[in-house]
Amino acid sequence: MGLGGTGLFLRETVLVAPKNPLLALNEHSFSILVAVADRIIPQGEKFPEPRKLGIAEKVDRLLSGLHPGDVADFQNGLFLIENGLAGFILDGRTTSFTNSAKEAQDHTLEHFRTSRLQVRRSIYKAVYGMVSACYWSCPETYAVTGYEGPPEFGSGFAAGPSRPPIRRRGIEPKGPLDKADEDELH
Repeated sequence: MGLGGTGLFLRETVLVAPKNPLLALNEHSFSILVAVADRIIPQGEKFPEPRKLGIAEKVDRLLSGLHPGDVADFQNGLFLIENGLAGFILDGRTTSFTNSAKEAQDHTLEHFRTSRLQVRRSIYKAVYGMVSACYWSCPETYAVTGYEGPPEFGSGFAAGPSRPPIRRRGIEPKGPLDKADEDELH
């Protein structure tokens, strides 16, 4: 392949501008994450697009609460997904992830998911988990799955109790408590 082939591996990442200032990622890793999220989340008219929901921005916000070493590991995983040379050696891919066709991107992620190398499977699980958690926790996705949203747990705004009263094996009072009984409880 010689020096002529090195240009295939040196293609730059297709950069995507974030909607908000980044808190943990840099623009390079953020752009890779946007491309990965677009491939992880199901595409179709029913499902809101990850870019419209700001999924990469939400992952960035989640990562900002982690130890800087964990953030660096996550970014390095994204860089390995993006890297054309690593893609060529491990998968036969001749271009970077963000410069690849959608089918090639799907194959790349599938190679990470099913790799014999533990580190590649771990990268896939970390990125997939973060993207999926941020996507499916968006209220805009609830209707697609038939989910009515989280229950009201003690917010004070629910129409009724959030759960049935707790019965403690017959030790519940039979009637109203006396003033003396109420003082014991407090």
